[in-house]
Amino acid sequence: MNAPAKNSLRALAEKLLRSQKPATSAKISIDLVKAVHELEVHKIELEMQNDELLEARHTTEMALNKYRYLYDYAPIGYCTIDDTGMVTEINYAGCMLFGVERSAVVNRRLQVFLPIDERQSFLSCLQHVYETQAPQVLEINIAHPEDAPFNLQFKISCAENTTNNDKRQCLVAITDITEQKLAHTILTTDKKKLENLIHSKTAELVNANEKLNQAKRLSDIGTLAATVAHELRSPLTAIQIATAILKRKDPDLLERIDMLATTIENKISESNLIINDLLHYSAVKPLKRETFYLQDLLNECLDIVDGRLASKLITIIKEFPSQPHILLNADQLQMRELFMNLLNNAADAVESRTGRIAIDARVDAEHIEIIINDNGSGIDKATLDKIFDPFFTTKTKGTGLGLSLCKNIVTAHDGTIAITSNKGTGTIVTIQLPVVH
Repeated sequence: MNAPAKNSLRALAEKLLRSQKPATSAKISIDLVKAVHELEVHKIELEMQNDELLEARHTTEMALNKYRYLYDYAPIGYCTIDDTGMVTEINYAGCMLFGVERSAVVNRRLQVFLPIDERQSFLSCLQHVYETQAPQVLEINIAHPEDAPFNLQFKISCAENTTNNDKRQCLVAITDITEQKLAHTILTTDKKKLENLIHSKTAELVNANEKLNQAKRLSDIGTLAATVAHELRSPLTAIQIATAILKRKDPDLLERIDMLATTIENKISESNLIINDLLHYSAVKPLKRETFYLQDLLNECLDIVDGRLASKLITIIKEFPSQPHILLNADQLQMRELFMNLLNNAADAVESRTGRIAIDARVDAEHIEIIINDNGSGIDKATLDKIFDPFFTTKTKGTGLGLSLCKNIVTAHDGTIAITSNKGTGTIVTIQLPVVH
């Protein structure tokens, strides 16, 4: 007891003594009075200390009983064992897991209640806990004589506040994880079934998509035959007429030979363009990717169409910067075909002398964006909805495959192409391609 508490206790004892003390004879010596007084005060102090101890004992017993109740009736099995596996304590849940009474477990080694082939694993785990002071987890399958086998999980950890090194103790939490293991097995099985189902359905979707594409191509072939017959008939007729005229061998026709030869060459070129479009559309070409500067390719395409644009007095506006260079990783031949097709379309759409075509290119963290903008006649909404359909065209000449090819090229490069337009206000073509990392 500390000094302040002791002094307070003494003061309280003296106060009680004064209230109980009878009158004494004046003849009693002062020393005797003091001695008696001290004894009486000490007696009262002892009585008060005894009351405090009784109260503390009662509180401790209540806490111990509460702990014992919680320990005994916990839903998880708990037991205390020494370094040999000897059980010193075990609760009711632990006894029920082993199917025995508490008296049959206490003071017996826990491994006795485990399958013979698992006992060494348990002892090794127990030894490892004592050596490393680190908790260990062990799962053991228990064969029950009357019921189905079940799985127990043992979580073993060193007990704290162990005072006797010769009697080291471990705390063991024992949990029945049979349902948990069963649920895990079911989930694993269902996961595999789901993965197989997804794989099967994905294969079906891919197969269906291939069949759909094949059916579309077969459908396109019918349209293709009609387109070839119509588009090639005109230049071939012109060639046939020119050839018939040349066969007359009329001297007066010598002056027209150059004109007829030019007509034949032009019609042959038209036929080649039609054939190339058809070949490009029908063939599935693998990409031959290479890294190059976008500005160089755009300038090259503009140089190729420069003669045609100059003849119509069309103004070209290069809005893309010469520096810094924009790197593009793509099939350069297909990219050239893409830009040439779009530039030719723009040239067809604008008027001579007043026509204007602007080309811009920019790059951000994710995309390279190319924009081709013209001030041509524009496209109405009904036409815009079909603009990428194969064989759809509003021109008097052509196969209607140009923009469809453009979309196929951009899609093959993991990009997007969009066209915005209104009748009479021009057209904007926006292409987005992945940036080179």
